[in-house]
Amino acid sequence: MYVDPRVAHGRARHDLGKDPRMFTENVDRQIVDAIESFSYRYKPQSLPNREVMRLLERKLAPVFRRIGLDPWVGTNDDFRGLSASYVTRSPEHGIRRRQMEMSVDSYKLRMCESRRMPWLAACVK
Repeated sequence: MYVDPRVAHGRARHDLGKDPRMFTENVDRQIVDAIESFSYRYKPQSLPNREVMRLLERKLAPVFRRIGLDPWVGTNDDFRGLSASYVTRSPEHGIRRRQMEMSVDSYKLRMCESRRMPWLAACVK
């Protein structure tokens, strides 16, 4: 599907314009706090994987939605757990697309980010 760059730029400016939740430090802190709270409250290491998947869907995914992320809980070929892609902004790095994964099999949190999105650079102030 083709998206006109002017439309994408306007949409990004609208989405990221005044939302303080999208600053990198705020989002990272909220994600880590939510996962620590979830781990402390439900002790997923001692539960079967099926129960952990249910808890991720019912307890942690709504918290991520309130933060402003769009979480996905499920399985595919090599991953089983919770995943979310989101966009953040910071003064030193500009706008970046980031991805976060929490694996049920290894109970590890993995966060990675892409390179700077140059076509969105004008949106950061």
